[in-house]
Amino acid sequence: MVNGDFAKLTRKHGIKISAGFACTVEEIGLAVGEKVGHGSIKSLARMNSAVVIFLDQVEKVNCVIETGITRKGEFSSLRQWWDHGKTEIRLLCQQHTLNVTQDIIRSMKDLESDIVELETISETTGDRGYIEILKEKKMALANLLDVKVQGALVRSRFLNTNEMDAPTSFFFGLEKKNGQRRVIHSLLSGHGAGNNESQGQIRRRAVSFYSTLYTSEYEEGETLSEGFCNGLPQSPRRPTHSSRGPLTIQELQTALQGMQGRRAPGIDGLSVEFYKAYWDVLSHDLLDVFNESLASGSMPVSCRRAVITLLPKKGNLQDIKNWRPVSLLCVDYKILSKALATRLGKAVEQVIHRDQTYCVPGRSMVDNVHLIRDVLEVSSSLDINTGLISLHQEKAFDRVEHSFLWESNGEVWVQRWFHSQDQARLDVSSSETPGLTVALCRSKTLCLQQLVDAVGPELSDAQALGSLLGLHSVRVAQRILQLWSQILCPEEKRLLRSYGQGRARAGRPSRPFPGDLPEPRAREN
Repeated sequence: MVNGDFAKLTRKHGIKISAGFACTVEEIGLAVGEKVGHGSIKSLARMNSAVVIFLDQVEKVNCVIETGITRKGEFSSLRQWWDHGKTEIRLLCQQHTLNVTQDIIRSMKDLESDIVELETISETTGDRGYIEILKEKKMALANLLDVKVQGALVRSRFLNTNEMDAPTSFFFGLEKKNGQRRVIHSLLSGHGAGNNESQGQIRRRAVSFYSTLYTSEYEEGETLSEGFCNGLPQSPRRPTHSSRGPLTIQELQTALQGMQGRRAPGIDGLSVEFYKAYWDVLSHDLLDVFNESLASGSMPVSCRRAVITLLPKKGNLQDIKNWRPVSLLCVDYKILSKALATRLGKAVEQVIHRDQTYCVPGRSMVDNVHLIRDVLEVSSSLDINTGLISLHQEKAFDRVEHSFLWESNGEVWVQRWFHSQDQARLDVSSSETPGLTVALCRSKTLCLQQLVDAVGPELSDAQALGSLLGLHSVRVAQRILQLWSQILCPEEKRLLRSYGQGRARAGRPSRPFPGDLPEPRAREN
């Protein structure tokens, strides 16, 4: 103990420093003391190979966390460091929640005992002083009960307290009732006869059903793909100013503020409310992680994992078809996804047909309702036979093949969509040079001569480019090469052929494509 009364401290004043720190207890104590003041340290010791420090105020614990006594240098990448940090934060939050819950339960019991005692005294003596104290105690108990209610609201999936008259035992029982609704007690067998009631039988039935449901039925056919993709609109060849450059903190903050709270988090356990509360602390690090992820083509491991749960739908819950699989994704992944979707949303109107109004900014589904009404009225007035067809495909969205998505997106967003074997990514950060430059640098094709060696002087070997960049669709590779060839001027094409025939000096290996060749530009009229 350094100084002060240790008996007044609680666990919520503590900081746990991971055992991986290559520092002594004294060195860690000095580092923390320089930030919060050496007199604020009440105790520090090594426990279970970790260093635990107790401070005199909870606010100073937050100060140490915000300072970020980080270990970035000990990790191979920011993505790895971010995953480790989220794990430490989750454990800290769990410990803090446990301590707070125990404090609330203890305080409620003490208040209930005090209230019973004060009610007896006030009824006996009629003293106004005891009556005022009794009111204060009841108010404090009501406040603690409200905190408990908020937690029960989240877990029982109620939207607001107005749906309940009071926080009764029935209200708190809703949490257990809601949990029981999400438990599969029995399932009908595959043929509809007999029930699977044991946990093993239920799991096997669910695995069998969804394995069959999501089995790939896609057969790549060049003729079929050409027929479907032919004539699809394309995005502007040059990205707009708003889609240029790396991500910004403002974009991420806008995406975060547009997300609803009280939703189940992903495997890291960090909710939307957590990111909103600590945005000033986390924003810059999160931005660095995202920009590194976009540059490397790989997200942190936690952003590539999801917890799949089954939620009940309407109908007989003994039928596995009435359980909907939902992937619980980490909030940081959702922030990035929403930020990128916002960028694409500014250009999506140019590539989606005007008759499709759902999820397109500036369009409304009501327009289609009016269109149908007008078509029916005009057809009736002109005595034209008209019919409407409504199509509903069961599980259609979940069964869209990734290979089909990449191929069709390659037709529309050919300049900015790239796919690697490890991670699918959208290259929206390139500004003056096409996104192909980034992909070529990642594949170690650093100069023009190496590109010519791979795909030929005519830039025509799409299969070689697909292997080089990890593209599964040859058509996407063909579109990339076609676009690149189209934006080269005649002089640039001549230089390109000269490189391939060995008549011109290759670009220096240290310089990225196109090396000494002028940067590709739009052909002048």
